[in-house]
Amino acid sequence: MKQLQIDKKSWNACLFLIIGVCLSVSTKGQSVYAPINQDYAHLVKRYEIKHGRFLNRLHTQLQPYSRKYIALLADSLSANNTDLSRQDKFNLMYLKNDNWEWSESADNDAKKPFLRYFLDKKSDFYHYRDDDFEVHLNPVLGVGASLERGDVSATRYLNSRGAELRGMISKKVGFYTFFTDNQAVFPTYVNNEITRLNAVPNEGFYKQGLGEEKVDFITARGYITFDVIKNISLQFGHDKNQIGPGYRSLALSDYSNNYLFLKLNTNVWKINYQNIFGQLTAEVLNADGLRPKKYFATHHLTVNQSKNFKIGL
Repeated sequence: MKQLQIDKKSWNACLFLIIGVCLSVSTKGQSVYAPINQDYAHLVKRYEIKHGRFLNRLHTQLQPYSRKYIALLADSLSANNTDLSRQDKFNLMYLKNDNWEWSESADNDAKKPFLRYFLDKKSDFYHYRDDDFEVHLNPVLGVGASLERGDVSATRYLNSRGAELRGMISKKVGFYTFFTDNQAVFPTYVNNEITRLNAVPNEGFYKQGLGEEKVDFITARGYITFDVIKNISLQFGHDKNQIGPGYRSLALSDYSNNYLFLKLNTNVWKINYQNIFGQLTAEVLNADGLRPKKYFATHHLTVNQSKNFKIGL
């Protein structure tokens, strides 16, 4: 990773120039990405192993994964591999249903839709689809509470409220947004990390009252994505990425806050080349005004040497 010494105006001008040029090109159908989630990624990697060979358009060391190619892997495995346990078949159908707009064998129709328009699909609270426009909408609700060993008088909890929206326009441009408002009292080991980092791990900026353990923070992600040409895809927005295998990669981890970035992914034959240009924002405690910025660029090349051996650089 290296830092780029460019000012803010030049950075923004560069981004908008690239996006403008790309939008002027005839684009193709483009999927959005499944959010980075290690349990979800584990299923994808497991079924890649079960499949017995790499898919040239799905590179599991680069997260997030395209919903289109997750569905392609799941459909291919269902059609060509009957040696699957009952649990594997259940989880495989979950992946197909979660990406049903790209799957040819999903079983996602709900038996009893709610008020005709809601919960028509098992994975979507609401969806609409025609030749020019597609949208999937889900509420996000999360509530949990626990007691910490050694300190049973203190209740630990997390509650989140928000919404997730994804879709496509004219089968060419994909869009995604996720927003939640969160309040939490974390276990002691997480509070220690918040104090050390001046940030909530994996989330970033937060508010906290003087002498309080409770923290308030917002999770906000959003981007657009499309294929510039058949073999080059572009993603621009505010989210995070991960490069490298493992739960927490050493190359580029998802441990930090979301950040603004432009990502180009070029896939030709057995070769995949990814470029990410990002802007990071520093936290300054008890200060108003603009936060300091810095910039980074990562470049990752992958070559599938054979059906089950690849090299990444």
